[in-house]
Formats: sequence, structure tokens, C-alpha cells
Amino acid sequence: TTEIYTLSLHDALPILILLELATNIIKHAQAKHCIIYLISDARNLILDVEDDRIGFEEITGKELHSIRERLTILSGNVEILNHRKPTKIQVVIAIEE
Repeated sequence: TTEIYTLSLHDALPILILLELATNIIKHAQAKHCIIYLISDARNLILDVEDDRIGFEEITGKELHSIRERLTILSGNVEILNHRKPTKIQVVIAIEE
């Protein structure tokens, strides 16, 4: 038999954010390699994404706006740690208690 799992919004949004970051790398970065780290501690879920290609020309504050919008629901944030090669982005999401 097939089991059906239902995810809460809090559980589904991190998956959607990861998919969006991966899609951005495929569409825009021209990357050959991507490294994704998923780290969890008692308070946060941390998603570190790094690719090896073109990065951002400049940072205007408008980058990753849809991810920022999703993260407001999760009390999280996204930060571009390095906008040049390699591009590094970190997402931090508070874990519900």
C-alpha cells in the first residue's frame, strides 16, 4: 500500500526554498558544481548552498526576494555570504517548539 504524508507549512517551505535555490543555480549561475549543507541544532535549521560559477554582479537588496517572503512565515532569514565565485547563500529557519 502507498502511504500519504501531509506536511505542515512549516515543514514544506524549507523544501520549496531549497528547490528555488537549486532552480536559481540551474537557470542563472552556469555552475558545474553545487554543494548543499543541511544542518540542524536545537534552535535552527540551517541551509548552506554554494556554487562554483558566476555569482551576483552586484548586491542591490532585491535578490532572493521570494525566498525572503517565504522566510517571514518561518521567522527565518537568508543571507548572501559571498556574492562572487564561489557564491554562498545561507538560510536560517527557527525550529518550532
